[in-house]
Amino acid sequence: MGAQRWQATEFEGRVEVPEEKLWQGDCSLILHDVQFGDVGLYESFMVVDRARNKRRVFIQSVQLSVHDHTSEESLRVGETLDLKLHTPQAKKVVFQGRNSTEMTVLWMRGEEEVNSGRLKEVKGFVVLKGLKIDDCGTYTVLDSHGLPVSTVHLTVEAYQVDETQKFHEIQGKQALIGKSTYNRSSSLLMLFVLLFSPLIQHLL
Repeated sequence: MGAQRWQATEFEGRVEVPEEKLWQGDCSLILHDVQFGDVGLYESFMVVDRARNKRRVFIQSVQLSVHDHTSEESLRVGETLDLKLHTPQAKKVVFQGRNSTEMTVLWMRGEEEVNSGRLKEVKGFVVLKGLKIDDCGTYTVLDSHGLPVSTVHLTVEAYQVDETQKFHEIQGKQALIGKSTYNRSSSLLMLFVLLFSPLIQHLL
């Protein structure tokens, strides 16, 4: 390393070799924000500089494969979907409805006209609030080359009242009906006593 450094244009700002680890014999190269274009074989060598003789000593090779993020989400009506962008290279979010073959652009980085809909970018996420049944489908985050960074298959379910809550609601209604019936019976009894008390006293 020393003062001599070189980075290929496509890797600028994304690679590092920690110098403090070099003195421990660790020549690892760290690649950040991995992209699909990074797929391939990586080989590392050490240059041995001896008097009048330089030669490369092979250290190791790594075959890198890159895959997109894939997940399934099941949310309820009214909840919020958080789509993680994963990388600053994410440029677009497209949507395909469950029963549709068409792709709709929902969000584009830096395009205010496109982003005037329900999706908002918040700290590395694209957020969709107030989910509806029609929001069921596939959401795909694409990079600048149109390659998928992540794919989310979303299911939106209608809100269902908990069975325990239903039971308590029924009990409450029954209690109100019973109380109402008791009050009506008490009122009829009082009316009967008031009407027939003079007649009973006269007979006695």
